[in-house]
Amino acid sequence: MQIPAGLSMLEAAALPEVFFTAWNNIIWGAQLQAEEILLVQGGTSGVGLAAIQLAKQVVGATVIATSGTEEKQAVCRKYGADYAISYRGDWEKDVQQITGGEGVNVILDSQAGSYVQRELNLLAIDGRLVLIGSHLGTSAEINTRQIIHRRLKLMGTTVRSRSAEYKQKIAQGLMQSVWHLLQARKVVMPICACFKLEDAIKAHEMLDANLQIGKVVLEVT
Repeated sequence: MQIPAGLSMLEAAALPEVFFTAWNNIIWGAQLQAEEILLVQGGTSGVGLAAIQLAKQVVGATVIATSGTEEKQAVCRKYGADYAISYRGDWEKDVQQITGGEGVNVILDSQAGSYVQRELNLLAIDGRLVLIGSHLGTSAEINTRQIIHRRLKLMGTTVRSRSAEYKQKIAQGLMQSVWHLLQARKVVMPICACFKLEDAIKAHEMLDANLQIGKVVLEVT
């Protein structure tokens, strides 16, 4: 892919994985629409910030993002989230209050496990729950009748195992719809920290401690 004009190689390195993932899931998979509401779980992760910005800048949807601290909630709002709430609080109640009890149309989540049924409960009619990870567990007990009666969709996706041709189509979509926004700095992927390749363990320690906001980058020299 072409590096967006004005960005360094380091900045460009932070783009592909997160924007490929966000585009594949909320634009193609969930087909988020302008009149809809997106809930992003973990809004200050790289994928979370990419999803917030695509939803706002490309689609024009309403975005609710969760994060663990007031500092991170402020970051979510800075990058476009209309609402930022704490996942350490009663986030289900918060979402219901924000939506007037109507629920959200799309949820992007990497937790799974015990979150799945709670998130299904928050979906509006014809809502879509997209799972991109399973940090809270690989299994969940869910109400299948609820999925049927409310026409819900539960989707799991990954980009890594896709063909080169599929990834090329994502790249083309991003370059057509997002690259000019990156060049204009209307969309930005913040780099939280940069480590030398030999210090990769420090990068993983930062991720494991959930200290990152945006991307952690390894520099190969």
